[in-house]
Amino acid sequence: MATAIEKLNSPRLPRRTLLAAAAALAAPWTGARAAASVRIGQVLPLTGPLGPVVQPIAEGQRALLDAVNARGGIHGAAIDLVTLDDAGASVVPASPAFYAGATHLQDLVDFVAGRVLDSAGVGHTLYRRWRGELGGGGGRST
Repeated sequence: MATAIEKLNSPRLPRRTLLAAAAALAAPWTGARAAASVRIGQVLPLTGPLGPVVQPIAEGQRALLDAVNARGGIHGAAIDLVTLDDAGASVVPASPAFYAGATHLQDLVDFVAGRVLDSAGVGHTLYRRWRGELGGGGGRST
């Protein structure tokens, strides 16, 4: 009787093992795990000065996804596009604080808060500004 290690080292695998492995690898592409729908969100400037330019783009996206969904979606999942108008608001994306050389949790908090203040045009000294040098050296301002 062969041990488990000997079976793994054997150049010949049992047929059932090969079939099970093939079925497991093929499952994601057969629709076996297809979701009912996939929701994708976006924020666009639908109103304001860019509205006339962006509105037709959003309508084209909607028409494309309607056509994809009419043909069964993607791997059986319908795509649900949720579009919100930014209404003139500024979106402050998350910024990795490690670029500023953060070494403590407070450095990360200060960096994110500083980025929000930057977007509002409020001066601060919460983190050390980049001066053309790469690398850490501590994220706290002096």
